[in-house]
Amino acid sequence: MRFRILALITIWSLLCLPSAAATSTASGTAETAIGTVLDNLHLAASNADGDLYFSLFTEHAVFIGTDASERWSIEQFRTFAEPYFSKGQGWTYVPRERHIHILPSGAAARFDEILSNESYGTCRGTGVVELIDNAWYISQYSLTIPIPNELARDIVRRIKKLEATTEQTPAEQSLTIFLVRHAEKIDESRNPDLSPSGLLRAKQLNDVLRDAQITHIHSSDFIRTQDTAAPLAKRLGLEVELYDPNDLRALVKQLTMTGGRHLVVGHSNTTPAVVELLGGDPGAGIEVEGEYDRLYIVTSDPNGHVNTTMMRYGYASMIE
Repeated sequence: MRFRILALITIWSLLCLPSAAATSTASGTAETAIGTVLDNLHLAASNADGDLYFSLFTEHAVFIGTDASERWSIEQFRTFAEPYFSKGQGWTYVPRERHIHILPSGAAARFDEILSNESYGTCRGTGVVELIDNAWYISQYSLTIPIPNELARDIVRRIKKLEATTEQTPAEQSLTIFLVRHAEKIDESRNPDLSPSGLLRAKQLNDVLRDAQITHIHSSDFIRTQDTAAPLAKRLGLEVELYDPNDLRALVKQLTMTGGRHLVVGHSNTTPAVVELLGGDPGAGIEVEGEYDRLYIVTSDPNGHVNTTMMRYGYASMIE
C-alpha cells in the first residue's frame, strides 16, 4: 500500500533536477547530491514509479532484501517489482537518519540510513553509490531489520525452527490454502461484529473445514474476520495468526515459506488479491453487497504448479 509522506513530497517539490540521478555540481556538495538520490529512491518506491526508481541504479547494481535468499541483480529485482508498480502498489520507507562517507577516490561513497516502515517498523538501509558522468548512482542497496539484542536469541531460535521446516521432503513442502471472506456483518461501521447470519456462517465454515487438516489460521485484525475464524480455531486448538491486510505480499511470503494447510480469512478485496498473489485464478470479483459464501482452495506442489478451486459453502448468500 502506498502511504503519503509529507516530508518526502516536500523534498520532491523543491527539486527541479534535469535527471533522476543528482549531480554534485547541481546540488552543491557530493553528500547533498547522494542524499537527493536516496530521497528520490524512497519517493519513487512510495509512488510506484518504476521508471524513476530503476533509473537511480547502475547497470550492474545489486539489491539485497531482508530474507537471506534475496540477493537480486537489478534486472531480477525489476522483474520482481514491476508487477506491483504497474498496479500502483509501492512500498514506503521514511528516512529518519542518514550517514554518507565519500571514499578517498571521490568516485564512490558508502551510506547507511535508518528508515521507518508501517509494517516492519525500524529498518536500516546500507549501500554504495558511484559517480558516473558527474552523477551519482546506486550500485548496491541492502535493506535489513535491526534486532534488539534482548530479542536476538529468541529470533535466532525461530529462524532455526523455520529453516528446519523448509528442509522437509518435497511432499511435505506442498501447500494448500483455503481462503474466505469474513461472514455477514451486523452493520456498515468500520469494525462491526458479525450478524446472527454471520455467526451461523462461521459455524458452517467450521463444519466444512473441520476435517481439512488445517495447520494454520490467519485473519486480519478486525472483529468480523477473527470471529469468522474463531469456531474452527477453537475446535482445532489453533491460535489465529493476525496479518496486515495492507501488506498482502508479506502474508503470501509467510504462507509459501511455511508450507502446510492454511485458512486465510479476509475481505471482499483482499481475498481475491491473495489468490492472485499465490499464482491462482481468483475469477470475477467478490460482490461487496451480499456475497459471503465463496471458498477458494489454492494448492501448490513442490514444482510450483498452482491449482485453484472455487466453491460455495453454507447457505446461499443474501443481502442483509
